[in-house]
Amino acid sequence: MSDRPSKRPTAEQMRASSMSSFRPGAGVTQECLGRISWVSENSQEWPLKYNKDSEFTHSFSENIFARGNEMRYGNVRIAVHLATPEIKEKIIDSLPQNISLKLKKELPWLLSEISKTEKGKNGDVRERNKYRVAQSRLQNAKESIAELDRDYKKYSVEILGNYGFSKFEEDSTVQGGSVSIYQTYLFKDEYVYIFQSREEIGEKMSVESHGKQFSALLKSFRTRRMNEIPTELGVCIPLGFLPDDGRTVTDIKGTSNNWLS
Repeated sequence: MSDRPSKRPTAEQMRASSMSSFRPGAGVTQECLGRISWVSENSQEWPLKYNKDSEFTHSFSENIFARGNEMRYGNVRIAVHLATPEIKEKIIDSLPQNISLKLKKELPWLLSEISKTEKGKNGDVRERNKYRVAQSRLQNAKESIAELDRDYKKYSVEILGNYGFSKFEEDSTVQGGSVSIYQTYLFKDEYVYIFQSREEIGEKMSVESHGKQFSALLKSFRTRRMNEIPTELGVCIPLGFLPDDGRTVTDIKGTSNNWLS
Protein backbone atom coordinates (compact mmCIF):
# COMPACT_ATOMS: atom_id res chain seq x y z
CA MET A 1 0.00 0.00 0.00
CA SER A 2 1.36 3.41 -0.92
CA ASP A 3 2.15 5.82 1.90
CA ARG A 4 1.52 8.79 -0.37
CA PRO A 5 -1.52 10.90 0.57
CA SER A 6 -4.59 10.50 -1.59
CA LYS A 7 -5.38 13.27 -4.04
CA ARG A 8 -7.72 15.89 -2.68
CA PRO A 9 -11.14 16.04 -4.35
CA THR A 10 -11.91 18.93 -6.64
CA ALA A 11 -14.58 21.51 -5.82
CA GLU A 12 -16.89 19.87 -8.37
CA GLN A 13 -16.41 16.44 -6.80
CA MET A 14 -17.17 17.87 -3.35
CA ARG A 15 -20.27 19.61 -4.66
CA ALA A 16 -21.52 16.38 -6.23
CA SER A 17 -20.85 14.29 -3.13
CA SER A 18 -22.63 16.75 -0.84
CA MET A 19 -25.80 16.64 -2.99
CA SER A 20 -26.27 20.39 -2.52
CA SER A 21 -29.14 20.36 -5.02
CA PHE A 22 -31.21 17.95 -2.92
CA ARG A 23 -34.53 19.35 -1.68
CA PRO A 24 -36.85 17.57 0.76
CA GLY A 25 -40.54 17.08 0.16
CA ALA A 26 -43.23 19.41 1.44
CA GLY A 27 -43.59 19.50 5.23
CA VAL A 28 -40.12 18.06 5.85
CA THR A 29 -37.42 20.27 7.36
CA GLN A 30 -33.65 20.06 7.07
CA GLU A 31 -30.75 20.93 9.33
CA CYS A 32 -27.00 20.77 8.84
CA LEU A 33 -23.75 20.48 10.79
CA GLY A 34 -20.31 20.40 9.27
CA ARG A 35 -20.68 19.24 5.67
CA ILE A 36 -23.69 17.02 6.36
CA SER A 37 -27.38 17.85 6.14
CA TRP A 38 -30.37 15.69 7.05
CA VAL A 39 -34.15 15.73 7.03
CA SER A 40 -36.36 15.61 10.10
CA GLU A 41 -40.07 15.81 10.76
CA ASN A 42 -39.47 16.90 14.37
CA SER A 43 -38.31 20.23 15.74
CA GLN A 44 -34.69 20.37 16.87
CA GLU A 45 -32.66 22.42 19.30
CA TRP A 46 -28.95 23.20 19.49
CA PRO A 47 -26.98 23.05 22.79
CA LEU A 48 -26.26 26.75 23.21
CA LYS A 49 -25.82 27.11 26.98
CA TYR A 50 -22.88 29.45 27.69
CA ASN A 51 -20.26 28.21 30.14
CA LYS A 52 -17.64 30.83 31.05
CA ASP A 53 -15.16 28.21 32.26
CA SER A 54 -15.38 26.22 29.03
CA GLU A 55 -16.40 28.55 26.21
CA PHE A 56 -15.74 26.15 23.35
CA THR A 57 -17.89 23.28 24.59
CA HIS A 58 -21.63 23.00 24.08
CA SER A 59 -24.40 21.91 26.42
CA PHE A 60 -28.17 22.16 26.78
CA SER A 61 -28.02 23.18 30.43
CA GLU A 62 -25.72 23.20 33.43
CA ASN A 63 -26.91 19.64 34.19
CA ILE A 64 -26.34 18.30 30.65
CA PHE A 65 -22.74 18.98 29.80
CA ALA A 66 -20.17 17.27 27.58
CA ARG A 67 -16.67 18.75 27.58
CA GLY A 68 -15.75 17.03 24.33
CA ASN A 69 -18.43 18.69 22.20
CA GLU A 70 -16.21 20.99 20.16
CA MET A 71 -16.01 22.32 16.61
CA ARG A 72 -12.87 23.01 14.62
CA TYR A 73 -12.59 24.47 11.15
CA GLY A 74 -8.98 24.04 10.08
CA ASN A 75 -7.01 25.56 12.96
CA VAL A 76 -9.98 27.60 14.23
CA ARG A 77 -12.05 26.57 17.25
CA ILE A 78 -15.68 27.70 17.02
CA ALA A 79 -18.52 27.92 19.50
CA VAL A 80 -22.06 29.31 19.40
CA HIS A 81 -24.05 30.30 22.47
CA LEU A 82 -27.12 32.19 23.52
CA ALA A 83 -26.00 35.61 24.72
CA THR A 84 -28.29 37.40 27.14
CA PRO A 85 -27.41 41.04 27.92
CA GLU A 86 -25.84 39.81 31.17
CA ILE A 87 -23.67 37.24 29.37
CA LYS A 88 -22.61 39.81 26.76
CA GLU A 89 -21.55 42.20 29.53
CA LYS A 90 -19.56 39.47 31.29
CA ILE A 91 -17.78 38.50 28.06
CA ILE A 92 -16.83 42.09 27.22
CA ASP A 93 -15.66 42.74 30.78
CA SER A 94 -13.47 39.60 30.64
CA LEU A 95 -11.49 40.77 27.59
CA PRO A 96 -7.81 41.27 28.55
CA GLN A 97 -7.80 44.93 27.50
CA ASN A 98 -10.86 45.65 29.64
CA ILE A 99 -9.45 43.82 32.68
CA SER A 100 -6.34 45.98 32.34
CA LEU A 101 -8.47 49.14 32.07
CA LYS A 102 -10.44 48.20 35.19
CA LEU A 103 -7.25 47.60 37.18
CA LYS A 104 -5.83 50.95 36.06
CA LYS A 105 -8.96 52.69 37.33
CA GLU A 106 -8.46 50.98 40.71
CA LEU A 107 -4.86 52.21 41.14
CA PRO A 108 -5.75 55.57 42.79
CA TRP A 109 -7.89 53.77 45.36
CA LEU A 110 -5.15 51.22 46.05
CA LEU A 111 -2.66 54.04 46.54
CA SER A 112 -5.04 55.74 48.94
CA GLU A 113 -5.27 52.51 50.94
CA ILE A 114 -1.49 52.49 51.34
CA SER A 115 -1.59 56.10 52.55
CA LYS A 116 -4.28 55.21 55.08
CA THR A 117 -2.37 52.25 56.48
CA GLU A 118 1.20 53.60 56.21
CA LYS A 119 1.16 54.98 59.74
CA GLY A 120 0.64 51.45 61.03
CA LYS A 121 3.63 49.88 59.25
CA ASN A 122 5.58 50.03 62.51
CA GLY A 123 2.54 49.44 64.74
CA ASP A 124 1.07 46.29 66.21
CA VAL A 125 0.59 43.06 64.25
CA ARG A 126 -2.87 44.00 63.03
CA GLU A 127 -1.81 47.42 61.74
CA ARG A 128 1.33 46.05 60.08
CA ASN A 129 -0.73 43.38 58.36
CA LYS A 130 -3.15 45.98 56.94
CA TYR A 131 -0.20 47.86 55.48
CA ARG A 132 1.35 44.72 53.95
CA VAL A 133 -2.00 43.71 52.41
CA ALA A 134 -2.43 47.16 50.86
CA GLN A 135 1.11 47.02 49.43
CA SER A 136 0.56 43.50 48.09
CA ARG A 137 -2.70 44.43 46.37
CA LEU A 138 -1.08 47.42 44.67
CA GLN A 139 1.91 45.36 43.54
CA ASN A 140 -0.31 42.56 42.19
CA ALA A 141 -2.43 45.07 40.26
CA LYS A 142 0.64 46.69 38.67
CA GLU A 143 2.09 43.31 37.70
CA SER A 144 -1.23 42.18 36.19
CA ILE A 145 -1.53 45.40 34.17
CA ALA A 146 2.03 45.05 32.88
CA GLU A 147 1.45 41.41 31.89
CA LEU A 148 -1.88 42.09 30.18
CA ASP A 149 -0.56 45.10 28.26
CA ARG A 150 2.56 43.17 27.23
CA ASP A 151 0.97 39.89 26.15
CA TYR A 152 -2.40 40.95 24.69
CA LYS A 153 -3.41 43.37 21.95
CA LYS A 154 -6.87 44.54 21.03
CA TYR A 155 -8.15 42.89 17.85
CA SER A 156 -11.04 44.07 15.72
CA VAL A 157 -12.30 43.34 12.22
CA GLU A 158 -14.64 45.45 10.08
CA ILE A 159 -17.78 43.66 11.29
CA LEU A 160 -20.35 45.17 13.63
CA GLY A 161 -20.63 43.56 17.04
CA ASN A 162 -17.16 42.00 17.31
CA TYR A 163 -14.82 42.17 20.30
CA GLY A 164 -11.49 40.40 20.32
CA PHE A 165 -7.82 40.18 21.19
CA SER A 166 -4.57 38.74 19.91
CA LYS A 167 -1.66 37.20 21.77
CA PHE A 168 1.84 36.12 20.82
CA GLU A 169 3.46 33.33 22.84
CA GLU A 170 7.19 33.10 22.26
CA ASP A 171 8.63 29.61 22.81
CA SER A 172 5.20 28.24 23.66
CA THR A 173 5.31 25.11 25.79
CA VAL A 174 2.08 23.97 24.14
CA GLN A 175 3.36 23.63 20.59
CA GLY A 176 7.10 23.85 21.10
CA GLY A 177 7.56 27.10 19.18
CA SER A 178 6.25 30.63 18.90
CA VAL A 179 2.47 30.75 18.60
CA SER A 180 0.09 33.47 17.42
CA ILE A 181 -3.43 33.48 18.86
CA TYR A 182 -6.44 35.44 17.64
CA GLN A 183 -9.81 35.28 19.35
CA THR A 184 -13.01 37.19 18.76
CA TYR A 185 -16.57 37.27 20.03
CA LEU A 186 -19.09 38.12 17.33
CA PHE A 187 -22.50 39.14 18.66
CA LYS A 188 -25.36 38.67 16.22
CA ASP A 189 -28.99 39.01 17.32
CA GLU A 190 -29.30 36.95 20.54
CA TYR A 191 -26.23 34.80 19.93
CA VAL A 192 -22.48 35.03 20.34
CA TYR A 193 -20.20 33.27 17.86
CA ILE A 194 -16.71 32.64 19.28
CA PHE A 195 -13.71 32.05 17.00
CA GLN A 196 -10.17 31.26 18.16
CA SER A 197 -7.23 30.57 15.84
CA ARG A 198 -3.80 29.31 16.91
CA GLU A 199 -0.94 29.24 14.41
CA GLU A 200 2.71 28.31 14.83
CA ILE A 201 4.89 31.15 13.62
CA GLY A 202 7.89 30.40 11.41
CA GLU A 203 9.19 30.76 7.87
CA LYS A 204 5.82 29.92 6.31
CA MET A 205 3.62 31.99 8.61
CA SER A 206 3.99 35.41 10.24
CA VAL A 207 1.80 37.02 12.88
CA GLU A 208 0.59 39.54 10.29
CA SER A 209 -0.33 36.81 7.78
CA HIS A 210 -2.13 34.87 10.50
CA GLY A 211 -4.17 37.95 11.38
CA LYS A 212 -5.14 38.52 7.74
CA GLN A 213 -6.25 34.89 7.34
CA PHE A 214 -8.33 35.09 10.51
CA SER A 215 -9.97 38.36 9.42
CA ALA A 216 -10.79 36.89 6.00
CA LEU A 217 -12.48 33.91 7.65
CA LEU A 218 -14.60 36.15 9.87
CA LYS A 219 -15.64 38.33 6.94
CA SER A 220 -16.77 35.25 4.99
CA PHE A 221 -18.88 33.96 7.89
CA ARG A 222 -22.61 34.53 7.87
CA THR A 223 -25.47 33.64 10.15
CA ARG A 224 -28.37 31.42 9.10
CA ARG A 225 -31.81 30.61 10.44
CA MET A 226 -32.65 27.26 12.00
CA ASN A 227 -33.40 24.78 9.16
CA GLU A 228 -31.88 27.09 6.55
CA ILE A 229 -29.60 24.99 4.33
CA PRO A 230 -27.03 26.89 2.20
CA THR A 231 -26.82 25.76 -1.41
CA GLU A 232 -23.10 26.38 -1.94
CA LEU A 233 -20.09 24.50 -0.60
CA GLY A 234 -19.12 25.22 2.96
CA VAL A 235 -19.44 24.22 6.59
CA CYS A 236 -22.53 24.58 8.76
CA ILE A 237 -22.30 25.44 12.41
CA PRO A 238 -25.33 25.98 14.64
CA LEU A 239 -27.09 29.04 13.20
CA GLY A 240 -24.10 29.91 11.05
CA PHE A 241 -22.23 29.05 7.85
CA LEU A 242 -18.67 29.28 6.51
CA PRO A 243 -18.48 29.11 2.70
CA ASP A 244 -15.35 27.52 1.22
CA ASP A 245 -14.07 25.28 -1.59
CA GLY A 246 -14.76 22.08 0.34
CA ARG A 247 -11.13 21.34 1.19
CA THR A 248 -10.70 22.68 4.72
CA VAL A 249 -10.61 19.88 7.29
CA THR A 250 -13.49 20.10 9.76
CA ASP A 251 -13.53 18.32 13.11
CA ILE A 252 -16.80 18.17 15.06
CA LYS A 253 -16.52 16.09 18.22
CA GLY A 254 -19.40 14.61 20.17
CA THR A 255 -22.43 12.46 19.45
CA SER A 256 -25.74 13.44 17.89
CA ASN A 257 -27.38 13.14 21.31
CA ASN A 258 -24.93 15.76 22.61
CA TRP A 259 -25.47 18.10 19.68
CA LEU A 260 -29.20 17.98 19.02
CA SER A 261 -32.32 17.75 21.12
